[in-house]
Amino acid sequence: RVRATAGAGATAAAFTRFPRGDRPLVLRDAAVSHEGLSLPRDAIDVPLEAAALDSAMIGTLVAAGRGATSIVSLGGGSVMDAAKIVRMLLVTPQLTGPLQSLARRSGLVRVPELLGRRGPDLPLLLISTTFGTGTETSRVACLATSWGRRLLSGSRLQADGAVLDPVHTATLPRMLQGEGLMEVILRVLGPAVGSAPSLAADHDARGIVIAATGLAEPLRAGRLSSEQRLFASQLSAATHRSWALVGRRTYAAPHWYLANELSWETGTRKIPATLTILPAIWRRIADGDTRW
Repeated sequence: RVRATAGAGATAAAFTRFPRGDRPLVLRDAAVSHEGLSLPRDAIDVPLEAAALDSAMIGTLVAAGRGATSIVSLGGGSVMDAAKIVRMLLVTPQLTGPLQSLARRSGLVRVPELLGRRGPDLPLLLISTTFGTGTETSRVACLATSWGRRLLSGSRLQADGAVLDPVHTATLPRMLQGEGLMEVILRVLGPAVGSAPSLAADHDARGIVIAATGLAEPLRAGRLSSEQRLFASQLSAATHRSWALVGRRTYAAPHWYLANELSWETGTRKIPATLTILPAIWRRIADGDTRW
């Protein structure tokens, strides 16, 4: 299970104990500096443009990572997802062919679990510069391909360590902070609506929704403080780690898949695309349409 380190100074604390070795592969958003990470001289520093991350770029990053002793990722959801996929393919290169075949046929790709490791043991540390996706603590990753955007799922995609440090969200635009809070709410609310009642899961989901909604008030009035941004990051991580999703139906939030296709086809961000379709979907739910 991923070990999350949270709070002011969490980056230095986590990086100090992270077994990075002499040649870590550092995959970071090109707009983010890695100063303060105390990288060894032989570190492989690769700045990335999030918009350019696709299956072809993943192949380039895998080639760059051969010989690395660990992987460190500093960035938002797309950059961290890329790091998770790159680590998986370096450790189990025999997955490359099957994943390509599956990605041609399905939007959801379950990564095979029963394969032995053939590559090196590569510890993975994810340092998030955003909140909402929660990918730093999840077992899933999104990948853009020539056939569309794919969701990969499996334990091989889970990082060893995650860092939630408010210093990295200080420059996150106010609009993206709002979208991050909305994603937190929808990730637990959708499965709650689409699944049978569950006392423990519903209790946790309600707590996360109330907390995220509470952060929306100060955000509407201005910007979130360091402590509030940290809380938002912790809520985001909790959407993958708490009881809120335990026992929910696997496909309990079908609006995500429709929104994903709309986002891909229109070139818009995921949350604006989701909010475009939600009113119509929730009206159908209220009218008794069980498909949603």
